[in-house]
Amino acid sequence: MFEEQISKNNRVSQDRIISQFEDEAAGILNWALDGLDRLRAQDRFTDSRSPSETHQLWTRFGDVVSEFIDVAIEDQPGSTEFTDDLHSHYEEFCSKTRREVARSQYQLTAELKERGVAEYTKEWDSRKGNSSSCFTGIVLRDLDSEEVVQDLDI
Repeated sequence: MFEEQISKNNRVSQDRIISQFEDEAAGILNWALDGLDRLRAQDRFTDSRSPSETHQLWTRFGDVVSEFIDVAIEDQPGSTEFTDDLHSHYEEFCSKTRREVARSQYQLTAELKERGVAEYTKEWDSRKGNSSSCFTGIVLRDLDSEEVVQDLDI
């Protein structure tokens, strides 16, 4: 599911895109050949990122749920996080990172279950006085903590 889409008014036809690439073909080829020459001379890519940095970059500009998991959730045996609290934390995370809240509580819960983030179960929620869906073995990180703010680069 793409979180950002181009409105119909701003879409460009496939023929126009192909035409633009054809117009720029010589420049693209020269740019690629310059890069090949640089790669051969240096025997490595210029300014290569570490796998961790690359993952962080792709996550940051791609999947908000992956970034939420990486930044806002940490493993903590014996802890319990109820799904309504997880979703509220996800909404706060989206707000702080200026992202659209793209998942309902049900969708977020299903995705976290599918990804195996933690054990999904039901436990007694004393705040509500009933049994509620939750994940065990995780804790939500304080989104205002210095460490999280640094991770988010905000």
